[in-house]
Amino acid sequence: MKVVLERSHQDSKRQSKGGIWLSTNRNFPYSSWQHWGCTKSDVLLTMKKGLENGQNPHGLDRLTAEDRHKVMKVIGKIGRLPNIDDESDESDESDITKASLEARKKPEVDTDDDSGDDENMSEQVPANDQNPPSGSSLRKRKCEPTPLSPRTVRVRVRQNGTKDETHEPTSRAQASYKSSDLPRQRVKLPPRMALRDFCREYSISSEVFERLQALKIDGPHVLQFIKDEALNEHLSIGEVASLRYAEELWKEDIRAV
Repeated sequence: MKVVLERSHQDSKRQSKGGIWLSTNRNFPYSSWQHWGCTKSDVLLTMKKGLENGQNPHGLDRLTAEDRHKVMKVIGKIGRLPNIDDESDESDESDITKASLEARKKPEVDTDDDSGDDENMSEQVPANDQNPPSGSSLRKRKCEPTPLSPRTVRVRVRQNGTKDETHEPTSRAQASYKSSDLPRQRVKLPPRMALRDFCREYSISSEVFERLQALKIDGPHVLQFIKDEALNEHLSIGEVASLRYAEELWKEDIRAV
């Protein structure tokens, strides 16, 4: 669509060139309002007044009904004209609404808060999904907290202003953290003693010695991990009792060393 707007005879004398163009053709060399020193709003207001009054001093009375509807959409006229299908006009680059012009003129709002109470970040989102360029609203959301080390808990305290104070964990929590960092202590195993020497030292009979040797019990350091129920299957109750008594004597001798 190409709309030609012609100035009056007096205006054409004042300007070195005559005519104002409102074009949607991409191959058009320049925009009329930039070329003639006029703003887009001035041209649109002039067109709107002419259309509302039924008069058009700039030569728009030759427009078809479809082109007239497109011009009405450009200047911000809301509503549909009868018997006109404008579905094909949705992708037209000339469909500039009044709200989009106002949105471009509005400066961006800076909502950076330096007070330090809460760290917020703002993002611009469209206020209306049906008309995205009609305006914008600011929606605040809290920043994700920065993960801290388990050994240090950072607490924000407000005392005559905002400042950060670092508090160490409590004694119980601190002890648990420290215990996890310490190397594992090796369990001191009792010294090994041969089974023959153990039976000779603590007066155990040769029969019991042979049975223990058959069970592959190398000495008292192995005997302490065997339950009485397992020994009762091969030894009498008295023999098991004498073995446990000898084992206790062996442990006392180890502690004394």
